Amino acid sequence: MALLSLVLAGCGKVDPVHHLPPQVAPGGCDEIITFGARLPFPASSLQGPPEPGAQEAWQIDPSSDPVGLKLLDALGQTPTDKDGVAQRALPVSDSVLILSGGSQQGAFGAGFMSAWEQHRGGSLPRFKLVTGISTGALQATFAFLGDTKTIVEEYSITSESELLKPLVRGKFEQRPVRAAISLTRAGTLARLQPLRDRLMHLINEDVLVAVAREAKLHQRTLLVGAVEMGSGEMAVFDLTKAASLYVENLTGHPDRAKQMRGCYIEALLASSSVPMSAAPVFIDNRLYIDGGARFGVLVDLTPNAFRRKVAEARALERAADVPRNLFVIVNATLEVPAFCGLTKCAAGDDGQAVKPPPGTPHPEWTFLQLAQRTVSVMTNQAYRSSVFIANQQATSKEFKTSFVRLEPEHLRFPTRIDFPGAGQEEKICYQWQRDDEAIDNPKEFFPRYMRCLIAYGKQHPKAAAFAAAEPR
Repeated sequence: MALLSLVLAGCGKVDPVHHLPPQVAPGGCDEIITFGARLPFPASSLQGPPEPGAQEAWQIDPSSDPVGLKLLDALGQTPTDKDGVAQRALPVSDSVLILSGGSQQGAFGAGFMSAWEQHRGGSLPRFKLVTGISTGALQATFAFLGDTKTIVEEYSITSESELLKPLVRGKFEQRPVRAAISLTRAGTLARLQPLRDRLMHLINEDVLVAVAREAKLHQRTLLVGAVEMGSGEMAVFDLTKAASLYVENLTGHPDRAKQMRGCYIEALLASSSVPMSAAPVFIDNRLYIDGGARFGVLVDLTPNAFRRKVAEARALERAADVPRNLFVIVNATLEVPAFCGLTKCAAGDDGQAVKPPPGTPHPEWTFLQLAQRTVSVMTNQAYRSSVFIANQQATSKEFKTSFVRLEPEHLRFPTRIDFPGAGQEEKICYQWQRDDEAIDNPKEFFPRYMRCLIAYGKQHPKAAAFAAAEPR
């Protein structure tokens, strides 16, 4: 801990962290990236009430918001057939699906989407727009294609090593000196190479062709977000465009096709690269980290896209009962875990925090504990704020919001799990989590707990409500 304190305080020379070269050639992914997603400032009320026709609060000029323009275009496209003829009868939804970050808790979203599909008779809606951040980015491709089976399989791991390669055994607080050395030398406590290998298998030619087909024939859009650290801006990766460029170049320019597949996969990794837990990702010689550093969900950051879509629907004299839904799945509780001092409180058998009696002296604290707790609180606020903005914009523009999150009570959910050595005993999710710690001591991904989260998601009552919002 003393070494780490010196490093964090800057008392000593720390060599720069070396890294692998960019995974794609410089400039190779520029075609699919849009920078500039940010929340607008509210309109000033100091000058009195706004004039009729003036911009609303929280609305900015779309020309200054390239991401808003991209989303506006995505929602405003008309489905076409192979000959470019308008096909409004095709079963493409007018709705939007937003998938949040949440690391291993994406297992909840996996189970929930599986139940949602079953309640609709075996298919998800064919959303006009799907967006994902972090673990939501990893889910987004297969949610876009309506393949919940693959999403569930992604989170049904038997070992953390299937997703990351730890550089230090045990958790940070268990081996602080070795962890500090790893951070200074490698810039991370683990590498995502196992996840990259997994994505190389999952994002194959068949998947890319299917994504490209949906983009071309039905003007559907799939976007994920990561933070570009040079500018500090959210970068939005258009995966439908990456897939389309892959298909276009398969025959005549196979190297370019291979490059676009690399752009697609590296975008997913960039969106999921949480500092310290994984090394940042280099794309086109730019440094990217987890999109959750700015937003918990990737949304249209101006109301213009929603307004335009509603106006178009009215102009086409669409039926009043045509659903226009914003579906939001938050792979997190949106709660800051209760800490006693700056460490986890003792927990009862049900996983609930047991706080010390009133009057108990506050325990000692360290700079590292304070820094970690501060990041946790700030990240939680970013998630809450972006979910709130998404809901406010959607409902104000006549979209109906269907929202679900991982409830804190999930720790008390009892289930059996299909897992090597688990047997037939029923345990609550908290107990499965404790088994993971006792047997494997993972850093971030607890396989038994993740199986419990999948089961919890599959029985969640809101899955039926999501299905009712947009029947098959």
